[in-house]
Amino acid sequence: MPESPGTGLVRQIGTLGWKIDGWCTALDIQVAGQPDQQRLLALTDELQHRLTELGFGTHIVERPNGWTT
Repeated sequence: MPESPGTGLVRQIGTLGWKIDGWCTALDIQVAGQPDQQRLLALTDELQHRLTELGFGTHIVERPNGWTT
């Protein structure tokens, strides 16, 4: 039987409008070494644009070490 996600995670996902039932795919993009937080924020729009070009129309969530989408 699959593990159920925690209540906090379900709330975060729902807030973003992500699908929480059935099948879904997520990408966790992490940078190596000590990430520069300002650089991560500065690259978010470009990453969103590139992912959209590749057919991934999605929201990006900035994380301390990269992004989740």
